[in-house]
Amino acid sequence: MRRRLRAISALTAAASFFLWHPAAHAHIDGGVMREKGHSSQLTAQASQTKVKITGSGGSPGTGRLTPADPDWTPPPCWYEPIATPKQFKESVQKLKKTEGLALANTYMKWDHQLFEEKYKKKGQHDLSGGELSKYGDYNISQQGKGMWYRGILNPHAETGMRDDERGCRELIHWVPNGSPPPYPESISPKILAGYAYSSVRIPETAVSLNPDGKQTVNLPTWIWLDDAKFTPVSVTASLPGTGLWATTTATPVGLHLDPGTNDADLSPSSGTCPMHDGRIGQPYTKGSGLKPPPCGVTYRHSTAHTGPYRLKATLTWQVSWKGSGGAGGTLPEGTFGTDIPLHVQEAQAVNR
Repeated sequence: MRRRLRAISALTAAASFFLWHPAAHAHIDGGVMREKGHSSQLTAQASQTKVKITGSGGSPGTGRLTPADPDWTPPPCWYEPIATPKQFKESVQKLKKTEGLALANTYMKWDHQLFEEKYKKKGQHDLSGGELSKYGDYNISQQGKGMWYRGILNPHAETGMRDDERGCRELIHWVPNGSPPPYPESISPKILAGYAYSSVRIPETAVSLNPDGKQTVNLPTWIWLDDAKFTPVSVTASLPGTGLWATTTATPVGLHLDPGTNDADLSPSSGTCPMHDGRIGQPYTKGSGLKPPPCGVTYRHSTAHTGPYRLKATLTWQVSWKGSGGAGGTLPEGTFGTDIPLHVQEAQAVNR
């Protein structure tokens, strides 16, 4: 009898669904899903994860950090526990009744026959007649001794990449309790820290200026940040019941200024204003005269015939993390900036 090898790639929008998760009352204990009540319902997208995000962040409308290292990105995917043997078996039985499809990895859909060939019939040639299946009856005999893992797409990952290019393409696989997962992309404190990085929200880089409004040629513009708004931001990612967690903390460390023209002098000359005593820059006070500000810019030509200069103020955030089991480390610095249009006028004399 010819096998039906009905594997459909989920490359279209809204095609990625069906992640195992408990619908009835259930909790995870020591990495094992303990069931209470009825069988699991399996209705979720490939990017839906059990990982929980908590902690402080910016107010609505705030931005994400842009990694200073262009070669670093948050993890595009990972493997996490999705079902007990009992939940897996009940799910495939439900597939058989509904003649539905389910994701065998992050992008490929199977019908119940393919799942049965891979996970029910131990010792039978696997799928297309190649490798022998090493699983029998969904590992029901190992109930309470491990979990089934499957790849999960990072919901914050770049959308321009096809699902089948993101990695985590291994099929649903078994991981015994206490054993290290077989793939480097398996859920870990370090992966959780990277996921938390992409969940950090920081305040808009709103700087204060003096003079406020039009600037004047050869008159220093003092620039500073409201130190009350720019404090460390922490986000924690955790996988409930497994003991795995990581807290990622972003701390502002400096403001970089780009005056938008070569006809300007920066203070300091590097254009980078460091954090000092919990603040960046210093508000102008009466009597400061024409001395260079701790953080600022002096324009040498007016914008009468050019249109406004665009002052770019980019805040740099240092990022570190700590996690379960004493893990920890650093992640790439992140930046977030804003452009400010500035009109610069000529003046015959300056009095302050």
